[in-house]
Amino acid sequence: MIRLKTLILEQSNNTSNMIIFVSGVTTSVSGTPPKSVSQQQELLAKNTSMPIDAYYHGNAAKVIKAVTQNPTATVVLFSAGCSLASSVITLMKDPTKLYIVEPYAISGRTTKSVRFAVEKGTPASNVFVGPAAGRGLDVVSGATKSIDNPKLDYIANHWKALRDVGKYIK
Repeated sequence: MIRLKTLILEQSNNTSNMIIFVSGVTTSVSGTPPKSVSQQQELLAKNTSMPIDAYYHGNAAKVIKAVTQNPTATVVLFSAGCSLASSVITLMKDPTKLYIVEPYAISGRTTKSVRFAVEKGTPASNVFVGPAAGRGLDVVSGATKSIDNPKLDYIANHWKALRDVGKYIK
């Protein structure tokens, strides 16, 4: 009976099949309507069935706490949220479970953070980049190129990249 209780406890504490998602900005960008953290979470959820706990990129303490409590979880950082890559990677048990989606590579801080995560074991292929530095271009060698829809504008394709990354999460 004790072994069964232990097994149930182990299963309920298994966070390896969950996603910790860190959002990008939640304000209007280039005149496009803003997307809240939950709206960004919904985009990610379109191509994955894993449960997602979402956090605002501007609240690093909550993100750090979530990853510390769930070191086996998959972590998806999006846009401005990618600035936390260096903090998050040091807390994760498996660096291959970090996905960095279209980091704002115009920021030197974000670029350094993403490169640090890759140096610490995150595959460069887990870094998804768009066609310009504002969407991660050239942040690391070997990154996966986001597939833009020519019918969508720059920002709409940025949101599309978040939706598409769910197809790659294992």
